[in-house]
Amino acid sequence: MRISPVLIVIPFFVSVFLVGCRVDAVDEPDPLSAVEFFDTATVQRIDLEIAPEDRRAMLDALPERIYVPATFIWRDIRLENVGVRFKGNSSSQPDGWWKRSLLVKFGEYVDGQRFLGLRRVSLDNAVQFGSVFSEQLMADILLAEDVITSRANYAQVTINGEIEGLFVNVERIDKSFLETAFGNRDGVLYKNHLGGPGSDLSVLQSQEEYGLSFEPKTHEDEADYGSLMELATLLRDTPDSEFEEALAARFDLEPFLKLMVVMMLSGAFDQYTGFNPHNFYLYDNPATGRIHYLVWDLDVGFADNAFGQIPVIDAWNASWPAPRIPRPLLERILSDKDLRARYRAHAERILETYFSPDILQSKLDGLYEQAEPILATDPYPAKRITVPTDAGYPSIVDSMKDFMARRYDTARTQLDNPATERPSHPYEQGPSPGESVPDDPSDLEVVKVDEQGIHLRWKDNSDREELTIVQRCQGVGCTGFENRVGIKPEAPPEFVETLIQPGVTYRFRVYAAWGSANGPVGSGASNIVEAMP
Repeated sequence: MRISPVLIVIPFFVSVFLVGCRVDAVDEPDPLSAVEFFDTATVQRIDLEIAPEDRRAMLDALPERIYVPATFIWRDIRLENVGVRFKGNSSSQPDGWWKRSLLVKFGEYVDGQRFLGLRRVSLDNAVQFGSVFSEQLMADILLAEDVITSRANYAQVTINGEIEGLFVNVERIDKSFLETAFGNRDGVLYKNHLGGPGSDLSVLQSQEEYGLSFEPKTHEDEADYGSLMELATLLRDTPDSEFEEALAARFDLEPFLKLMVVMMLSGAFDQYTGFNPHNFYLYDNPATGRIHYLVWDLDVGFADNAFGQIPVIDAWNASWPAPRIPRPLLERILSDKDLRARYRAHAERILETYFSPDILQSKLDGLYEQAEPILATDPYPAKRITVPTDAGYPSIVDSMKDFMARRYDTARTQLDNPATERPSHPYEQGPSPGESVPDDPSDLEVVKVDEQGIHLRWKDNSDREELTIVQRCQGVGCTGFENRVGIKPEAPPEFVETLIQPGVTYRFRVYAAWGSANGPVGSGASNIVEAMP
């Protein structure tokens, strides 16, 4: 079935987003058309033509994501022999029921082929996290604050004339993005997708170790991770009296202070500035000599007590936003009196300008009004796994509005009564592993990974524990273990971890805990195991 384009205009910072992160592009033959492609006032119409045997090959190859040839059509532009593949961890699961994200690469089969100067088009499925709203809400605010960020809008996608559904059209961070945003692509662009050693910007034993967590996306042959080690060493070793000047000379500071505010007020917990140090790029810009932090994957937000366990509001203080440590960049900024004051000044202004409930909820209503006609034809059900009780898009919108109101109220109180040091949070309190003792739990193993989750089992060597604590961390080689759950002595020594994301590496260990006159005491930790669903 062929469908007509859907054009809906909403008053949502239109003048800002027609400009986006405008800088004279290096290779952009028609900048205005690219701006139109990311125009937030219009739902884009993208038609893909893929041979049936190639679509079947894409599915048969999963979890490997392979390119197949396709035709890309937008307005009067028709490009043959572009590459199309599935994109993202959730879209790589062979048995996934959901709509799969897509990545279009224009030069995959025709060297140098571009679409409006773009090398790629990224179409996010907007299924799992309610990102059909979150991504654009955050991106629009960041762009309005002149923070270099991917532009985003909606796209209605058909494949071979059949409706595939509503996607979020997110500007891909690649060489074309660098040309548009910075006017050059001469520096190394590093991507941190899954976390791992050094993701928190701590100092590692060697600069090569950062390669376990950071992938160079440009100038791969020249990337030696030296700039990452340099930044981490600056954060660790610079005296307080010199820190502000030294950081501003090497790091694009003011946009990052604004980003800290927007991420906190949006509840974007799956970020360096939140609870998990990943989903970001670092661009070492030779034109300025500064490293620029570029946020990515803003599909998670506006959900409190996410997954039933992440206290997004209660553990994220607006006056001292460091919900997880170690985070050397956040900690050094907030420990500096002048930088903390600059952050709080941005927080005051951004809170009232964009996050007052009447303003933000109205923008959410506008996005829903714009997306609703396409969502009505979307063949995939609405899901928001961060809040499983949300059922359908009206419920998601109401839940997000509840978050917006509570986040505003708590942030307003916290900024009116600012913390004088980093607040401690209840989730950080409790037992922790201690010295090794003869009855430490041992022989931890991953029994299997299936649709239920990651199945763990261990040997219980103690008869005095009150709980056996399962700890986990996220990312290849991660070491920041946190208490996940307590298993009572009468229960079998096993646990199934269900709060997981496909394609993410998780590491686990267990230890025994018991009470004492001085508070809870922990045994030594078991061996470490890891698994990736």
